[in-house]
Amino acid sequence: MAREQQRRIADREQTARSIIAALEEAGGPDALFLYDRRQRGVRFGGDVGPLAVTSRGVWVITARPCDGTRVDVAWAGGVSDTERERLLVGGRDKTLLVKALDAQHTAVRRALAGRDVPVAGLLCFMGAQLSRVWSPSIHGYPVADIDATAALLQTPGPYDSRQRHEIWEYLSRAFPAA
Repeated sequence: MAREQQRRIADREQTARSIIAALEEAGGPDALFLYDRRQRGVRFGGDVGPLAVTSRGVWVITARPCDGTRVDVAWAGGVSDTERERLLVGGRDKTLLVKALDAQHTAVRRALAGRDVPVAGLLCFMGAQLSRVWSPSIHGYPVADIDATAALLQTPGPYDSRQRHEIWEYLSRAFPAA
């Protein structure tokens, strides 16, 4: 059993490294990233990130490998629009990923309160099959493959290199390494 557990840990670490490499490439030379961060004072479920500081502001990213898997946003029953939206990955309901992104997005917005820095969320499914007819989104967050993620992260904006580094430094203090 110990070998199986070690193999699973090694697989997760390899997946994490490949996600980091893909995001770094997608962000281009100007994006600054923070990985494996924690919210202060939160014991469980306090993970934040990856965070990308770009010339447009800060992106809170949920990234998953999905080689060839279909990713859709569907409508189900519910009282409000956010209750009716469902994120389907390979036909399975993965809407909890969106709820986790909501919490992370809120935490980063609160940390940057008082600063004029836009914060956006993004669901990146690397290698996924997405609709080519429309750009899917859920709760206002784009649902993107790695190419669309690159386009979003590299869109020009008002923050120069010095400002991006200041924001990155501030966030690295607000969200310490896990």
